[in-house]
Amino acid sequence: MKFVYEDPKTRQISFPLGGIGSGCIGLAGNGQLVDWEIFNHPGKGASNGFSHIAVKAEAEGQVLDARALQGDMAPPYTGMYSSTHFSSYGFGPNRETLVGMPHFRDVRFEAKFPFASVLFGGERFPGAAELHAFNPFIPLNDFDSSLPVALFEVRFHNDRDIPIRYSACFTLCNPLPKGKTKNRYRFENSLHMLHMTSPGQNPDDAGYGDMTLATDCSDVSYQEYWYRGGWFDNLSVFWRDFNACGPLVNRRYESTGEGDVQNPYFNADLGSLCAAVEVRPGCTGTVRFVMSWNFPNYVNTWNPDKRCDCGGEDGCCEKP
Repeated sequence: MKFVYEDPKTRQISFPLGGIGSGCIGLAGNGQLVDWEIFNHPGKGASNGFSHIAVKAEAEGQVLDARALQGDMAPPYTGMYSSTHFSSYGFGPNRETLVGMPHFRDVRFEAKFPFASVLFGGERFPGAAELHAFNPFIPLNDFDSSLPVALFEVRFHNDRDIPIRYSACFTLCNPLPKGKTKNRYRFENSLHMLHMTSPGQNPDDAGYGDMTLATDCSDVSYQEYWYRGGWFDNLSVFWRDFNACGPLVNRRYESTGEGDVQNPYFNADLGSLCAAVEVRPGCTGTVRFVMSWNFPNYVNTWNPDKRCDCGGEDGCCEKP
């Protein structure tokens, strides 16, 4: 049985995406990526920078429309608490939600676990856009069903009488320590990948890990880094780049940005992978993404182990 949600009924949805025991990311009822719980501890309400999917339609040498692949944000709009930013109560929603960017007016959420679909509609976007997301659940295969991945398909249906080039651009924030991150594009085994790491990080640290965003689309462009700026600068520059005709132009920083880590308005590093498909009139085109994560070190944060190597002698610590 498939469950269908529309209008106010989409406001409290957070559909979990991730393998068994690997943590998960929530797909909200409006298409946002929310509740980032992939770091070995609960994280309801946690965000990951400006991570999102945006779509664009081009024809005859011009951009017909471009917008974030999400619907209106649910109220209230007075602000929200963020553990990584200043409290924004009274100042409106955090800019990381992309609430002020062009998005879709009409949204319908359909789900039958482990699959979820968000169907978007509006007056300006040429054709229809759909986001389909699913988990790596395979009956009788517990190993592959436990992979730390979330899988996405973006489908475009062209209802116009001319061919349209559609693009789906997946942006991911590097969640590793700010000012010590590295994003690099790779192409291996017919996959275009954006790999996010933190060079020099101790493999035993609780936050040690990496993330990868990949697509098997043949027509791909990318930006290893968004413009490093504070306030809305990085989002404004990205949207200008994406809203231009043609592919993304890469931007690369050789440094990890460590010199900017003291600036509270410097946003964490983001990268984008953009897949494009040419769709003929009356036809449908699809691009696919997979997002994977690896954070192998588990720490009991609510009841930490107080033992040390002294063996409990002289009462300096708790005995084993």
